[in-house]
Amino acid sequence: MIRLNKPVFSIYDIAKIIGKSTAYTSLILSKNNRVERIEKGKYAVKDTDIYRIASNIVFPSYISLQAGLQFYGLIDQNILKFSVVSLKRHRQITIREKFRIEFLSISKNRFFGYVNKDGVYIASIEKLFLDCLYFNQPDFETLIESLRVAIDEKLLDLDMLKIYALKMKSPVIINKLGFILEKNEVNMDSLLKYRYKNYVKINGFGRTGKDEKWRVIYDR
Repeated sequence: MIRLNKPVFSIYDIAKIIGKSTAYTSLILSKNNRVERIEKGKYAVKDTDIYRIASNIVFPSYISLQAGLQFYGLIDQNILKFSVVSLKRHRQITIREKFRIEFLSISKNRFFGYVNKDGVYIASIEKLFLDCLYFNQPDFETLIESLRVAIDEKLLDLDMLKIYALKMKSPVIINKLGFILEKNEVNMDSLLKYRYKNYVKINGFGRTGKDEKWRVIYDR
């Protein structure tokens, strides 16, 4: 089997290496029991880590949201949906009959703050929480508990989190961020002047109420 320095490779990659047509290469790959088809024209070696596959289907892209929380050990759940943030729109795909990979597009100025960990492109912990607030996934009860774990284990750089939060250029995110951080006893008064002027509604908090300081209305 030809070895490539990429977890996901295309028919064109292999055709170029072996000097054959794409039609012939496609036929060879379809009969090779050591590779699996990811989507039309793209393959991976069987048993390749799902995180590596998901973050290398579209370039550039990175894993975030719930799968990101699980990657860093901030939640203890069996993840079947992998959310990939990219600059391009891409249809959702399912591989190995159970893993669902969704692609969430984001503007270029908000596409930052990700790292490469052994071939897995993934949001840094700071950007991960901001992405969760931006895309409203997962529910806030889970997010607050994940944030508590990250703070307790000293995995979170609060100064970088503030820098990234302002770089997102979203006052709504500031409201949400200030609210969930203060629920974890982290003072965020320095961000108050950047709040959205109106109230922001969040769901999945576990109870109902209103936070006047951060202008947040929360619901179950």
